[in-house]
Amino acid sequence: MVATIVTLSVCGWWFQRAHRRSVAEQTLGPRARQAAEALSRGDLEEAANCYVDVVEAIELLNRKEPRSLQLRQIGRETIARARLCSSPLQTLAEEASAFSRGTSTSWKETFRSQFQDHWVVLDLTVEPRTGDSRRGRYGLDCLLTAEGVELLLVGELPEFERLPLSAETPRRVIFAAPLAGLQPGDASHPGQWTLKLAGRQGFLWTTPETLAELGFPVDDETRAVLQSQAALLGVVTP
Repeated sequence: MVATIVTLSVCGWWFQRAHRRSVAEQTLGPRARQAAEALSRGDLEEAANCYVDVVEAIELLNRKEPRSLQLRQIGRETIARARLCSSPLQTLAEEASAFSRGTSTSWKETFRSQFQDHWVVLDLTVEPRTGDSRRGRYGLDCLLTAEGVELLLVGELPEFERLPLSAETPRRVIFAAPLAGLQPGDASHPGQWTLKLAGRQGFLWTTPETLAELGFPVDDETRAVLQSQAALLGVVTP
């Protein structure tokens, strides 16, 4: 009886996975075309909605050829641009400070309504971290301060693993990720708050044009960083 249940469960999982792959194969091309059309007419939100399906399909089908990797990258950058956080991160440091001083208790609502699941695009120095495991394996050069509070950005992107990082050679990295959580300091470090990225959704940026559209200055050094990241990801840049 137990063996029968296990067999049925395995068969059910296999058929479900096969069905999902079949749907992905059927929808990948049409959704990619719809996304490109939306981008061409300047409808960033519609393009992002289409690219969610495109990225999921490429990852489900484990497509690794250059065209698919490039399409996935275009999709990820479009999604991040469409769902970008519109409020400055310094707002969170000020909310944390007000809470620590007992003048406000609204930090949870502020984070939930203005920041959670919204994307940030960052140009930071990244290096491996030793010790203090509470703050992750990577040190991100981003510390926000307000009266009585330090707000440290933490996050671990899987694509950081591809970077040639060492404590002796920290590296400039341009990447995007959604914001996942805001955590007050503990009893031993009450003034040290952490702002957490949803690292598994994050990715390295590669396209100078889209970065410039976000207001980042794109000089020769920045282009070199983006080109290096594109090479690490196997993305063909124009």
